[in-house]
Amino acid sequence: MGKFIAISNKKGGVGKTTTSINLAAALAVLEKKTLLIDADPQGNATVGLGFTSKDTVHGTLEFIQGKSNIHQCIHSINQYQDFIGTRINLAIIEIGRQKNTDIYRLRSVLEPIRSQYDYVIIDSPPTLGLISLNIFTAVDSLIIPVQAEYFAFHGLQKLLTTLVSIRNSSNPNLDIEGILITMYSPITKLSNHIKAELEKNFESLVFDTLIYRNVKLSEAPSHGQDIIKYDINSKAAINYLNLAEEIITRNDNVQDHNMAGLGKHIDEIIKEANTDDLDFILNLKKQDKNSVFKKKDINSAKYNDILGLTKSQLEKNRGLIYNDIYSNVWMYRINEKTGLFNKKYLYLFFHDDVVIDYSLNRFKLPPQKAEANLMIVLEKHGLEREY
Repeated sequence: MGKFIAISNKKGGVGKTTTSINLAAALAVLEKKTLLIDADPQGNATVGLGFTSKDTVHGTLEFIQGKSNIHQCIHSINQYQDFIGTRINLAIIEIGRQKNTDIYRLRSVLEPIRSQYDYVIIDSPPTLGLISLNIFTAVDSLIIPVQAEYFAFHGLQKLLTTLVSIRNSSNPNLDIEGILITMYSPITKLSNHIKAELEKNFESLVFDTLIYRNVKLSEAPSHGQDIIKYDINSKAAINYLNLAEEIITRNDNVQDHNMAGLGKHIDEIIKEANTDDLDFILNLKKQDKNSVFKKKDINSAKYNDILGLTKSQLEKNRGLIYNDIYSNVWMYRINEKTGLFNKKYLYLFFHDDVVIDYSLNRFKLPPQKAEANLMIVLEKHGLEREY
């Protein structure tokens, strides 16, 4: 069964359409049957792939309204990729909206083709209107491109607030596929700061793949081509191929959905959220520099008796066993009812087989991040790493 993914951010200029075009192309190169739908009335994805208004007489609007069947609307780009383009007339959905407007229309026309594709990628408009509501109601998950600049946080905040409403109304199963950092420049302090803040606050929801600034990405649409066709050896092409591979790997290997890195249920972040909560998540309020080890909340006090126990005592007295008995970082899933700021993972840090500290985290940490946190703990206690 195919997966429907929307590329969305309420802030423009973050690489939304660029990601839609090039992710779809990369998935196709990796032999995943992919359909790209341009659902933005601006039609940038359509133009960026070299199509004109004459080519899209049967386009997204006609597809949504049911006036044209899918075979009339689809353009075959290659063996693995299809495309549905759009014209400015798609905006009539917003202009002519009525109180009884159907926000489930796109879902109803998409579901019959789910089995025909591995992935359906939808380029959504940067505004919140009826088109966006139809998209959010129809898709399984969102990829959120975030430009590595300060104002990108505002678009992310608006989108998260919107998703709270969508999950409470028309699509309770809507997930975040991942947060994608775009226009990244490793030589600028701001890019690295934004990257660090996103990873600190959203952790495993941030894709490992980074989309670097690259002039080829700007040149490709003017030739009506995706980046892979335009220059497959460019750094940008490699970035998007890596992103496609990361998405495929995560989706193919998911056994326990709650333990997945990407595709995590959004309510793990924004359940019972409000604007103040979102401000906190986005780090718009001052936090301690080493926030992982900041003063623990009241609910964490019950873990204090773990401090000073050996690995054997943990197993004997607490029943805490980890599959790597030689590791100095043990992790446990906490089976408690959790809200926005409650933690779901308990990490224990050892020195000389004794628990010296612990931390509670919203998400499961990658092994390298857990190891880095151990080094912070050792430094905090004036200890040296064991080898």
